[in-house]
Amino acid sequence: MRVLVLADGTVGSASLWRSSGSKELDDAALEAVKQWTFEPAQRDGQPAPSWATVSYRYELRSN
Repeated sequence: MRVLVLADGTVGSASLWRSSGSKELDDAALEAVKQWTFEPAQRDGQPAPSWATVSYRYELRSN
């Protein structure tokens, strides 16, 4: 996913970089990453917004 990390570490926006092949999994990943908090980038010693690429890996297990 491509994520805009704001200066306060929250997610400003997120979009798919590459689909998992499942709309349901893609939607779940986007909703999850929007809840995350990141360590923001620094510019001149101050927190600054920046773009990041985030991988989200699914592992399916059967019982």
